[in-house]
Amino acid sequence: MADDLPDMLEVRINATVHAHAVTRARWCERLGTALFQEKQGFPWEDDGSLIDLPRGLTFRSIDQAGIETFRSVMAACGAGTLDRNDRYYWEGCGPDNLAARMMAYLTEEDAPMGLLGYRVDDPVGYVAVVRDDDLVSTIAHIGDIHDLLSAGIPAARRRGWSRCSRMSTW
Repeated sequence: MADDLPDMLEVRINATVHAHAVTRARWCERLGTALFQEKQGFPWEDDGSLIDLPRGLTFRSIDQAGIETFRSVMAACGAGTLDRNDRYYWEGCGPDNLAARMMAYLTEEDAPMGLLGYRVDDPVGYVAVVRDDDLVSTIAHIGDIHDLLSAGIPAARRRGWSRCSRMSTW
């Protein structure tokens, strides 16, 4: 019967969307579970104010730059990730396979939410705004953090999203 149990139990604990986040965390500790992944909080709520776009970077969405270009930048930027989940998969399947797998989740609706940041014609990183099952936006960013975050928030606004509560970092 123990062979039927999963190797990992996923418990999401996010104080922004889970009213009993502290209680969930305590139960996990009592059960002896180990933290696998932790996201850095980045709360944002759209107040409609002007957002200054970064100088020195230009941006192209996935549908402008192409999926293969976005995939190759994602693969190149993942080395040294601080995100445990991404690092686990990066080490397990390699950068190209990880990036290809991430691109498999991309829908046509999501393509404008992935932006490549360029300095002149050289891609220096990307920002992708996604939603999880809890309808929490996550900004995943690589490279020039301030500039990429400055581009990610207007992308969320264009999609009609008005809140972001955490971010993943590579």
